[in-house]
Amino acid sequence: MWIYRIQCCLLAVAHLYLLNHLVYSQESDSLYKPQNLTCVTHKLVDVICTWTTESPDDFGYRYKFCYTSSMSLQNCSITEEKSQTFPLILFDSVEIEISTFNSSKNMETPIATNQFVITENDINFIPPAPRIHRLTPDYISDTLELEWYDGGSDIRYSMDATWEIQILYKDPMEEVALITYKSKLNGNDTLLHWKWTSNIPFNCTTHYVRIRCFLHENMFFGKISWSEWSKPADIPGKDTDYTRGKMYPTDKVVLVGSNVTFCCVWRKEESNFDFHLSPELCPPQGCQNATLSNWSKLIQVQNVPASQSSGRNIICRGKNSKGGNPIYGTVLFSGYPPDVPQNVSCETKDLKEITCKWEPGRPTSLDGSRKTSYTLSERISGITIPHPRDKTTYQCNFPVLNNQTTYDITIHATNRLGKTNASLYFSIKTRIHPSPPTDLTVTDNSPTNISLSWHLPGNFMKTQLKFQIKVSNSTFSKLKNVHLDGTENSLYTISMDNLHPYTFYTFQVRCSANEPFFWKWGNWSKGLSHQTLEAPPARKLDVWREKDAEEGTVIIFWKPLSILDSNGVIEGYEISWIVPEMPIKKQSVPEFLNNTKIKLGSNDYIFTVVAKNKAGLSPPSLINSAEIPVGPVPTESGIATGDGVQITWLPDPSVTCGYKVRWCYEPGPCTAVSWETFPSNVTNPIIRSTLFQPGVRYHFSVYGCKDNGYQLLKYVDGYTKELEPAVAPVFNVMKTTSDSISIKWQDIPTEEIRGFIKGYLLHFGKGEEGNTKPKAYESVKAMRQHYNALRYKFARFMKHVDAMRHYYNELRNNNERVTRQYYWMQQQYNTLRSIFGRYISQSYLMQQHYNILRNDLARFTSYAYWMKHRYDVLKYNFDKYIMQTNQRRQW
Repeated sequence: MWIYRIQCCLLAVAHLYLLNHLVYSQESDSLYKPQNLTCVTHKLVDVICTWTTESPDDFGYRYKFCYTSSMSLQNCSITEEKSQTFPLILFDSVEIEISTFNSSKNMETPIATNQFVITENDINFIPPAPRIHRLTPDYISDTLELEWYDGGSDIRYSMDATWEIQILYKDPMEEVALITYKSKLNGNDTLLHWKWTSNIPFNCTTHYVRIRCFLHENMFFGKISWSEWSKPADIPGKDTDYTRGKMYPTDKVVLVGSNVTFCCVWRKEESNFDFHLSPELCPPQGCQNATLSNWSKLIQVQNVPASQSSGRNIICRGKNSKGGNPIYGTVLFSGYPPDVPQNVSCETKDLKEITCKWEPGRPTSLDGSRKTSYTLSERISGITIPHPRDKTTYQCNFPVLNNQTTYDITIHATNRLGKTNASLYFSIKTRIHPSPPTDLTVTDNSPTNISLSWHLPGNFMKTQLKFQIKVSNSTFSKLKNVHLDGTENSLYTISMDNLHPYTFYTFQVRCSANEPFFWKWGNWSKGLSHQTLEAPPARKLDVWREKDAEEGTVIIFWKPLSILDSNGVIEGYEISWIVPEMPIKKQSVPEFLNNTKIKLGSNDYIFTVVAKNKAGLSPPSLINSAEIPVGPVPTESGIATGDGVQITWLPDPSVTCGYKVRWCYEPGPCTAVSWETFPSNVTNPIIRSTLFQPGVRYHFSVYGCKDNGYQLLKYVDGYTKELEPAVAPVFNVMKTTSDSISIKWQDIPTEEIRGFIKGYLLHFGKGEEGNTKPKAYESVKAMRQHYNALRYKFARFMKHVDAMRHYYNELRNNNERVTRQYYWMQQQYNTLRSIFGRYISQSYLMQQHYNILRNDLARFTSYAYWMKHRYDVLKYNFDKYIMQTNQRRQW
């Protein structure tokens, strides 16, 4: 019995031992069991899978990695690393078995095994980390150029790529900018370029650049992630160079309104630097500044205004260990990009050279080396001409090209802030603007005709030109247009006629291309003055004679010819007359006289008077010395016109050669005779002269010219303007009685009367003995003034009476019209009131008809809806019947 119990105890102990060993074995296997399988692909070709175990000690263990899918057999490999690579299998699941083996034992019994099933969705696509090929900084413009290969050869097909470019600065690094760049992979390694301009000068502190990529593979259903960042590339700053201090950027040129960052870099032994800027750049509240490193500091200036051509100074000031105050500075230039060139025009003066001009437009506020530069380019020929910077005129010249008539020019404007251009397409035939003609010469052909020649430089052999000649003198100016073909020697000649003899003319010439290529006139040439030749006087002399019967003489008078009629310099006068049975008698008179005395004797003669110059004689003027006797000659008064005297006479049919009005300016004997000649059809002329004076009486004689001599028709006394007498009449009381008085006065002298006497006004009153003045009036002059005042008041009163009478007539007429209009409006009112009453009655009737129609319309609408419903039912039944009929027919 106890033996049986011993056996049972032994079995129990053995069971416990086995159970403990089994538990320990299971715990030991789980530490080496592969788990946390992660699979990634970098090039969509292979898959890299990694896993972990819980065992802290991986030394002395190997792993068997087996994978299989429905499209491939099982593939196994042995690795000591916890990772393995196998080809990427798409559109299928992959079964993976990973077993852990002890390296000191055989590979037949694994320590632990785990199985996994992965699909495409479980694989993470992470592109390879890119590498920067080259980083090129430009410290002047603070622009970097980044170059890198896109790794397209690692991907077998085209794919869109997105790159993130990160800019960092300072230490520790801070992000300045994060930019996205897009490209497309094409299966080849393509070198990509990217440029970026920093707001912070590169010299201020070190900048770093790194990139990563993201590939857009739409056919891959797994997770797609960004690649790892590339290794940073750096742009060293000057804040690590402790040997010198400076401000950056140096002489910066920016656009007006920009935000600019400046930095100050100082030496190792210096510190406590502050910025000093003008109020235009930094307002009283100050500009934002920050520390970059132990030896650099920056300040930001917002919305920079336009600067002067010399720029604005930016200064930083600090301290050093020796007690000094180091100062560093820079200059800021702010302006505008070049404006589009304005008013671009091109022309040629001689068909040998083309000149193109333009205007710069808006000022840029930049000067010196920062000034806008211009370049002219011609597209067809490829010519490029730079505009010199030192020229103040904006133009370029280039030669006319053979066999090219059209030109396509572009003016390029460039400065540090931008560039622009303006173009012009033109034909050289329509841009001819000739130079002013030169070497003008005149050749006399006759007193009224000359030949005008000039020289026009240029290659105009195949061009028809249009010339305009300006002819002017002291009194007039006129233009003449002529059309001439271009000449080989550039010399042109025309004839000018219809000129006036012995006259100074000024000739000017300008030129243009003839139609249809006319563009604009060239400038006028310098004026050439020339005097035409003399010609015989153009008009005959105006002559008169004064006969002295007692002396038997006659004085011949004539008026000198005007400069226009002289046609030259008058050298003298010739008077000739015929004496019966004797040769013609002649008498010469020098040019400075205008009369001569000739002895008649007992006869009368017809005298001929001519003026002469170097070219010849004037037409002859004839005058008869005979005077036809007449009876008593009346004396009349002329009419004063203010500027002359109007004289009238009755027409005389026997007058054949006109009328003469003769007068003298001075009273008494006439030493200077004046006269006017009038044709036979004039009988009421106004005699005008600059020598006439108001209040002076002039005595006129009117003569009629007949075949046998002159006949005195009348005398006329007249004033140009009458004035009050200069003196009062001198009178004496000759005799007085109890009821009468006799007064006598003397005539007022003619020179004092100053007008025609219409009568005398006598004023008298009772006065004291010995007092010749009436009490009521101080003098006759006072009486006359009082009388004139009363007459003026009476005239004004009569004007008011006439105005009142006119106003009264208008009121009366208006009253009659208003009364008629009132009766008419009353009739219209009555008519409208009756029409309005009828309209009210009709309105009530129409309201009743409207209500009836509205009720009928409502009933009709209800009936229409019912008819529509019936129509829909019938149509449905009809369509159903047609469909059944068709089915029967097909069956």
